[in-house]
Amino acid sequence: MLYRPERGLRHLREFTSLENFAQQESRDQSLQMVSLAANHDLTDYFYEFTFVVDHPRGPHLLITTESREQFLKKGSEADAENELLRITALIKDVTSGAYWIHPFYGAVYGTAHSPITNFNSTGPQENLGTLLYFSDNGQQPFDKQAEVTARFLGAIQVGLPEMWASLENQVTANKANPNGADRNIALVNGLAEQWDEQNRIFNLSETIVNPAIKITHKSVVNLAEHLKRNGFSNLVIDGVHYR
Repeated sequence: MLYRPERGLRHLREFTSLENFAQQESRDQSLQMVSLAANHDLTDYFYEFTFVVDHPRGPHLLITTESREQFLKKGSEADAENELLRITALIKDVTSGAYWIHPFYGAVYGTAHSPITNFNSTGPQENLGTLLYFSDNGQQPFDKQAEVTARFLGAIQVGLPEMWASLENQVTANKANPNGADRNIALVNGLAEQWDEQNRIFNLSETIVNPAIKITHKSVVNLAEHLKRNGFSNLVIDGVHYR
Protein backbone atom coordinates (compact mmCIF):
# COMPACT_ATOMS: atom_id res chain seq x y z
CA MET A 1 0.00 0.00 0.00
CA LEU A 2 1.22 3.49 -0.82
CA TYR A 3 3.33 5.15 1.86
CA ARG A 4 1.22 7.63 3.78
CA PRO A 5 3.31 10.33 5.50
CA GLU A 6 0.44 11.36 7.77
CA ARG A 7 0.06 7.93 9.36
CA GLY A 8 0.71 8.03 13.07
CA LEU A 9 -0.66 11.58 13.26
CA ARG A 10 -4.37 10.86 13.08
CA HIS A 11 -4.83 11.15 16.84
CA LEU A 12 -3.59 14.74 16.59
CA ARG A 13 -5.83 15.74 13.72
CA GLU A 14 -8.26 18.61 14.00
CA PHE A 15 -11.37 18.15 11.86
CA THR A 16 -12.96 21.26 10.41
CA SER A 17 -15.03 22.62 7.57
CA LEU A 18 -13.45 24.32 4.57
CA GLU A 19 -14.99 27.61 5.68
CA ASN A 20 -13.51 27.35 9.18
CA PHE A 21 -10.15 26.25 7.81
CA ALA A 22 -10.02 29.34 5.59
CA GLN A 23 -10.24 31.54 8.69
CA GLN A 24 -7.12 30.02 10.29
CA GLU A 25 -4.46 31.88 8.28
CA SER A 26 -2.80 33.07 11.49
CA ARG A 27 -1.80 29.41 12.07
CA ASP A 28 0.13 29.08 8.79
CA GLN A 29 3.46 28.66 10.55
CA SER A 30 2.24 25.70 12.59
CA LEU A 31 0.37 23.93 9.79
CA GLN A 32 1.74 20.42 9.33
CA MET A 33 -0.70 18.51 7.15
CA VAL A 34 -4.10 18.89 5.48
CA SER A 35 -6.16 16.13 3.93
CA LEU A 36 -9.06 16.66 1.50
CA ALA A 37 -11.35 13.90 0.24
CA ALA A 38 -14.05 13.54 -2.40
CA ASN A 39 -15.69 11.36 -5.01
CA HIS A 40 -15.58 12.77 -8.53
CA ASP A 41 -19.05 13.82 -9.69
CA LEU A 42 -18.87 12.01 -13.05
CA THR A 43 -16.68 8.95 -12.48
CA ASP A 44 -17.48 8.38 -8.78
CA TYR A 45 -13.80 7.56 -8.22
CA PHE A 46 -12.75 8.45 -4.67
CA TYR A 47 -9.59 10.45 -4.01
CA GLU A 48 -7.69 11.75 -1.02
CA PHE A 49 -5.47 14.82 -1.40
CA THR A 50 -2.87 15.03 1.37
CA PHE A 51 -0.75 18.17 1.72
CA VAL A 52 2.40 17.59 3.77
CA VAL A 53 4.38 20.63 4.90
CA ASP A 54 7.37 19.17 6.77
CA HIS A 55 9.03 16.15 5.21
CA PRO A 56 12.65 15.11 4.52
CA ARG A 57 11.97 15.52 0.79
CA GLY A 58 10.20 18.81 1.20
CA PRO A 59 6.56 19.95 1.00
CA HIS A 60 4.35 17.97 -1.33
CA LEU A 61 0.87 16.83 -2.27
CA LEU A 62 0.05 13.12 -2.28
CA ILE A 63 -2.99 12.11 -4.36
CA THR A 64 -4.33 8.62 -3.76
CA THR A 65 -7.22 6.60 -5.12
CA GLU A 66 -9.46 4.14 -3.36
CA SER A 67 -8.36 0.50 -3.35
CA ARG A 68 -8.05 -1.44 -6.61
CA GLU A 69 -10.96 -3.61 -5.46
CA GLN A 70 -13.16 -0.52 -5.35
CA PHE A 71 -12.04 1.36 -8.46
CA LEU A 72 -12.31 -1.77 -10.63
CA LYS A 73 -16.03 -1.79 -9.83
CA LYS A 74 -16.29 1.55 -11.64
CA GLY A 75 -14.00 1.07 -14.63
CA SER A 76 -10.82 -0.53 -15.88
CA GLU A 77 -7.32 -0.28 -14.43
CA ALA A 78 -6.32 1.98 -17.33
CA ASP A 79 -9.36 4.20 -16.73
CA ALA A 80 -8.43 4.71 -13.08
CA GLU A 81 -4.78 5.42 -13.88
CA ASN A 82 -5.55 7.84 -16.72
CA GLU A 83 -8.08 9.72 -14.61
CA LEU A 84 -5.59 10.01 -11.75
CA LEU A 85 -3.00 11.46 -14.12
CA ARG A 86 -5.57 13.85 -15.57
CA ILE A 87 -6.50 15.16 -12.13
CA THR A 88 -2.86 15.46 -11.10
CA ALA A 89 -2.15 17.54 -14.22
CA LEU A 90 -5.20 19.67 -13.46
CA ILE A 91 -3.79 20.36 -10.01
CA LYS A 92 -0.26 21.00 -11.27
CA ASP A 93 -1.64 23.71 -13.56
CA VAL A 94 -2.40 25.63 -10.35
CA THR A 95 0.37 24.51 -7.99
CA SER A 96 3.34 24.04 -10.34
CA GLY A 97 6.10 21.84 -8.89
CA ALA A 98 7.50 18.49 -9.99
CA TYR A 99 6.11 14.98 -10.36
CA TRP A 100 7.62 12.27 -8.19
CA ILE A 101 9.05 9.59 -10.48
CA HIS A 102 9.31 6.32 -8.54
CA PRO A 103 12.44 4.30 -9.45
CA PHE A 104 10.37 1.25 -10.43
CA TYR A 105 6.77 2.42 -10.92
CA GLY A 106 7.26 5.74 -12.65
CA ALA A 107 4.78 8.59 -12.16
CA VAL A 108 1.95 6.37 -10.85
CA TYR A 109 2.81 4.45 -7.71
CA GLY A 110 1.08 1.08 -7.58
CA THR A 111 0.46 0.81 -11.32
CA ALA A 112 -0.16 -2.60 -12.82
CA HIS A 113 1.60 -1.47 -16.01
CA SER A 114 4.95 0.02 -15.02
CA PRO A 115 6.75 1.76 -17.90
CA ILE A 116 10.09 1.22 -16.14
CA THR A 117 10.21 -2.42 -15.12
CA ASN A 118 7.98 -5.40 -14.32
CA PHE A 119 7.62 -4.12 -10.75
CA ASN A 120 3.82 -4.10 -10.96
CA SER A 121 1.04 -4.16 -8.38
CA THR A 122 -2.22 -6.05 -8.66
CA GLY A 123 -3.28 -6.51 -5.02
CA PRO A 124 -6.99 -5.79 -4.46
CA GLN A 125 -6.31 -3.58 -1.43
CA GLU A 126 -3.55 -1.57 -3.12
CA ASN A 127 -4.27 1.94 -4.33
CA LEU A 128 -2.76 4.15 -6.99
CA GLY A 129 -0.98 7.36 -6.17
CA THR A 130 0.80 10.35 -7.61
CA LEU A 131 2.85 12.95 -5.78
CA LEU A 132 3.74 16.53 -6.61
CA TYR A 133 6.80 18.04 -4.97
CA PHE A 134 6.27 21.74 -4.33
CA SER A 135 9.81 22.44 -5.47
CA ASP A 136 11.23 24.62 -8.22
CA ASN A 137 14.18 22.24 -8.74
CA GLY A 138 12.36 19.57 -10.74
CA GLN A 139 14.17 20.56 -13.95
CA GLN A 140 17.57 21.13 -12.34
CA PRO A 141 20.57 18.87 -13.08
CA PHE A 142 21.14 15.91 -10.79
CA ASP A 143 24.02 15.93 -8.31
CA LYS A 144 26.87 14.13 -10.11
CA GLN A 145 28.84 13.37 -6.95
CA ALA A 146 25.75 11.86 -5.33
CA GLU A 147 25.37 9.70 -8.45
CA VAL A 148 28.98 8.49 -8.15
CA THR A 149 28.47 7.72 -4.47
CA ALA A 150 25.25 5.83 -5.20
CA ARG A 151 27.05 3.70 -7.79
CA PHE A 152 29.81 2.95 -5.30
CA LEU A 153 27.46 2.05 -2.46
CA GLY A 154 25.38 -0.07 -4.81
CA ALA A 155 28.44 -2.12 -5.75
CA ILE A 156 29.48 -3.16 -2.23
CA GLN A 157 27.97 -5.39 0.43
CA VAL A 158 25.73 -3.15 2.50
CA GLY A 159 26.31 -2.98 6.23
CA LEU A 160 25.20 -0.42 8.81
CA PRO A 161 27.88 2.19 7.92
CA GLU A 162 26.97 1.94 4.25
CA MET A 163 23.27 2.25 5.06
CA TRP A 164 23.88 5.52 6.89
CA ALA A 165 26.09 6.73 4.06
CA SER A 166 23.33 5.86 1.58
CA LEU A 167 20.72 7.80 3.55
CA GLU A 168 23.01 10.82 3.75
CA ASN A 169 23.67 10.56 0.03
CA GLN A 170 19.93 10.51 -0.69
CA VAL A 171 19.52 13.78 1.21
CA THR A 172 22.37 15.29 -0.81
CA ALA A 173 20.89 14.08 -4.10
CA ASN A 174 17.46 15.51 -3.31
CA LYS A 175 18.84 18.96 -2.53
CA ALA A 176 19.77 19.40 -6.18
CA ASN A 177 16.57 17.82 -7.52
CA PRO A 178 13.70 16.29 -5.49
CA ASN A 179 13.89 13.16 -7.66
CA GLY A 180 17.65 12.79 -7.27
CA ALA A 181 17.66 9.85 -4.87
CA ASP A 182 15.03 7.93 -6.83
CA ARG A 183 16.96 8.41 -10.06
CA ASN A 184 20.06 7.04 -8.36
CA ILE A 185 18.11 3.97 -7.23
CA ALA A 186 16.97 3.42 -10.81
CA LEU A 187 20.54 3.97 -11.99
CA VAL A 188 22.03 1.39 -9.63
CA ASN A 189 19.38 -1.10 -10.77
CA GLY A 190 20.17 -0.57 -14.46
CA LEU A 191 16.94 1.35 -15.13
CA ALA A 192 18.27 4.86 -15.71
CA GLU A 193 17.26 5.02 -19.36
CA GLN A 194 13.65 4.02 -18.66
CA TRP A 195 13.48 6.32 -15.61
CA ASP A 196 14.91 9.26 -17.54
CA GLU A 197 12.26 8.83 -20.21
CA GLN A 198 9.47 9.06 -17.63
CA ASN A 199 11.11 12.09 -16.06
CA ARG A 200 11.36 13.68 -19.49
CA ILE A 201 7.66 13.09 -20.14
CA PHE A 202 6.40 14.38 -16.81
CA ASN A 203 8.98 16.94 -15.67
CA LEU A 204 11.00 18.14 -18.66
CA SER A 205 8.45 18.41 -21.45
CA GLU A 206 7.11 21.85 -20.54
CA THR A 207 8.46 25.24 -19.57
CA ILE A 208 7.90 26.06 -15.90
CA VAL A 209 6.44 29.55 -15.69
CA ASN A 210 5.27 29.94 -12.10
CA PRO A 211 7.06 28.97 -8.88
CA ALA A 212 5.61 26.12 -6.85
CA ILE A 213 3.03 27.10 -4.26
CA LYS A 214 3.67 27.30 -0.55
CA ILE A 215 1.28 25.20 1.53
CA THR A 216 -0.82 27.69 3.48
CA HIS A 217 -4.46 27.87 4.49
CA LYS A 218 -5.14 30.20 1.57
CA SER A 219 -3.38 28.06 -1.06
CA VAL A 220 -5.17 24.91 0.11
CA VAL A 221 -8.54 26.67 -0.01
CA ASN A 222 -7.78 28.05 -3.48
CA LEU A 223 -6.96 24.57 -4.74
CA ALA A 224 -10.06 23.14 -3.07
CA GLU A 225 -12.18 25.69 -4.92
CA HIS A 226 -10.40 24.79 -8.16
CA LEU A 227 -11.24 21.11 -7.58
CA LYS A 228 -14.85 21.94 -6.79
CA ARG A 229 -15.13 23.72 -10.13
CA ASN A 230 -13.74 20.63 -11.84
CA GLY A 231 -16.02 17.85 -10.68
CA PHE A 232 -15.42 17.59 -6.94
CA SER A 233 -18.49 19.40 -5.64
CA ASN A 234 -18.61 17.22 -2.50
CA LEU A 235 -15.01 17.99 -1.46
CA VAL A 236 -14.41 18.10 2.29
CA ILE A 237 -11.49 18.54 4.64
CA ASP A 238 -11.20 15.24 6.48
CA GLY A 239 -8.19 16.10 8.58
CA VAL A 240 -5.82 18.88 9.66
CA HIS A 241 -2.71 18.56 11.75
CA TYR A 242 -0.84 21.40 13.46
CA ARG A 243 2.45 21.28 15.34
